[in-house]
Amino acid sequence: MNLFLNLPSFKKRVCFPLALFIAICCLSALVTGQEAIPKQTLNKLKAATVYIRVSMGPESGSGSGFLFKKDKRFAYIITNEHVVKQEGRFERTVEVDFFSGTAGRKALPAIVLSEDESRDLAVLKVPNKNLPEPINLKPSQEITETEGVYILGFPFGGALATNERGPNVTIGRGTISSIRTDDWDSIEHVQIDGDINPGNSGGPIVFADGSLMGVSVATVIGTNIGIGIPGESVLDMLEGRIGSLSISQNSPSPKRVVCNMEAQLIDPMGAMRNISVLYIDPTEVSERDLAPDENGRWSRISSKMKEARFEVEGQAAVAELSFRGDYGEVKKFIHQIKFVNGRGEKLYTGPGVYTVRIPEKNGSPRRREEPGRKVERNDRITQSRPPAKEVEKSERKKSERKSGGGWLGANNDDDDEGGEVAGMEPVAGNRSVAGEQFDCLDASCVPVNIDASATIRNLVWDSTHEHFFVLSAAGMMRKISFPDLIEVATLDIGSKCIGLDMSETGLCVLNQGMQDLLIINPETLEVQKRFAVGKAGRITASPATENVVIAIDGRMILMNSRNGAIRQEFRPREMGMPERRFSRFSKPALSPDGKYLLCEDTATLVCFRFKGERLVFEARSKPIARNSRSIEISSDSSYVAIPAGGGNGKGYTTHVFEIDSLQDPVIEVQGGAYPQTLEFDKAAGLLYAQNSGSELLTINGDGRVRKSYDLRRNGSTLDLLVHPDGHKVLVMTETEIISVELPDN
Repeated sequence: MNLFLNLPSFKKRVCFPLALFIAICCLSALVTGQEAIPKQTLNKLKAATVYIRVSMGPESGSGSGFLFKKDKRFAYIITNEHVVKQEGRFERTVEVDFFSGTAGRKALPAIVLSEDESRDLAVLKVPNKNLPEPINLKPSQEITETEGVYILGFPFGGALATNERGPNVTIGRGTISSIRTDDWDSIEHVQIDGDINPGNSGGPIVFADGSLMGVSVATVIGTNIGIGIPGESVLDMLEGRIGSLSISQNSPSPKRVVCNMEAQLIDPMGAMRNISVLYIDPTEVSERDLAPDENGRWSRISSKMKEARFEVEGQAAVAELSFRGDYGEVKKFIHQIKFVNGRGEKLYTGPGVYTVRIPEKNGSPRRREEPGRKVERNDRITQSRPPAKEVEKSERKKSERKSGGGWLGANNDDDDEGGEVAGMEPVAGNRSVAGEQFDCLDASCVPVNIDASATIRNLVWDSTHEHFFVLSAAGMMRKISFPDLIEVATLDIGSKCIGLDMSETGLCVLNQGMQDLLIINPETLEVQKRFAVGKAGRITASPATENVVIAIDGRMILMNSRNGAIRQEFRPREMGMPERRFSRFSKPALSPDGKYLLCEDTATLVCFRFKGERLVFEARSKPIARNSRSIEISSDSSYVAIPAGGGNGKGYTTHVFEIDSLQDPVIEVQGGAYPQTLEFDKAAGLLYAQNSGSELLTINGDGRVRKSYDLRRNGSTLDLLVHPDGHKVLVMTETEIISVELPDN
């Protein structure tokens, strides 16, 4: 279960077996002339550095950590969030070994008190059974380039153990080579030169006097560059802050809506006080108030804001806001969270916007039963088999597509198109979003001037391929012309969205804020239909059919996007799959021709085929997909791949399969470190991918890398959208979208 990170952007993603030995965060440098740690201090540091073992069902892994505090009953440990990250359906078990590898080893059960994904830090609690002295969190000196440091941890985990008591702690040397700051000049990461070994994730990096400099978190594969989280970030986490905020709503009485707010706290030591939500009508706030100060901190955006107190429940805080209005009225409010941290500082989160809809007189459309399903009060789908007479058949005969067209290694042709469908408030426009053109090798590149830092990773073409759609997590939909990059229309959905795809009926948006599936006309961006789907996690659609597949709690719901009817609910034992004790579907992907559904099931790639209007099991791969983000299918529905951060089994290989045959890959792509996405360009006979150093790779039909395009932008690549004419691709990174035109040769 050891982890990898996407570098150089340092975005964390999840686990893989320790046997893969992916190099993550362990630094060891031979630095001549570096001051030695006094023996007494060294023994104290070794005693406080712990070996962490994590198991989740069939998977297990390890990492490092260190003791930073203890009281009469308990002791507290810092590690990386990715070391203990909860994945899948299996219960997480964490154990901490003190004095690992020695006769004095103590193995103690641990509780994960709090996790901070953005900083990649976690705090554990163990019983205090005569444990050693903690490491001093307050640094004795400033972080300065060329300063020598020491890295403690457990490289290679248990692989270096020489007895049954586990591995011994390792101490390596390193040098601070760069200090990386954020937009407000606070230290974000510390770059360290040193040799790289896997297994030190979460271990301490200290100065010669034993005080904490930082926490090991990542390395750049193939270099001597390692990354540490500064000790100041650890101290900030321990003082408490707000993590995420979720809002849902219900209507307990006519003309009234109650918004239920739940804030996730990052407060392992229980330091936060006086947590409340401030809210106000957007019309009462001026534009100049909606910006942080020069240090990046927010203040109360208006003295007129109303306030409601949060009730704290462990690492969560809950509050209710009540709104009244006329039937069918739509209201919006801006909200901030106010709290006092452990230092006594009064702090505010940045403002967010939420849309409240007062139900119609006969009840909210979300509460209304749609054909073939029953909706509980919390909007979860509990019954899914419609009567046979309500199962609609597709009205159009779909053109047959030959699976396995053979263009990988040969050549062929074929393609796709979209759909139709009307209600919110789209705004027409004619704004150019084309940035300044630049060249990279032989490619012409144009940045798209929109903020992609909070954009849903799936870019979508319309049926003409003359426009593409971008959706932000906050609910802003943009329709942009291609290749001239004109923003021709926008739609503010007004609440959190987590999914976007195109069906024959229209654009499909999973609106998590309202727990709805929205069907949007791709021509006008008008919302035509809304179907309740509960707490769904993902959607996938096909431009050739009305089918939409929705992932809910490890199962899949097959829905008709035209009328909301539930056609099928799939569970592994009902799908003709070989029996397995544990099965949890995730990452659904419908093929563009609508004939296949691919998904991941416990690290394996699974293919289902439509037989009439229902899905049946077709094929399953070997376990290859740990740390994957999505399943990628070619536009002609012939090929499929599931790029995964650790690769599909051999190094960083990505296997490409014929869509209905998942045993032996057609080709193996060796694209480099941390493959996370892959796209097919049939017209050009190319594949496109990325690695930790380049945002775009072009790959021949035999799997060999042709060229590597380092676009010199910030953030790793999240998505690639290929134009069917060939040699044109939109590259979505964590911060921006870039239109890239490649040469024909």
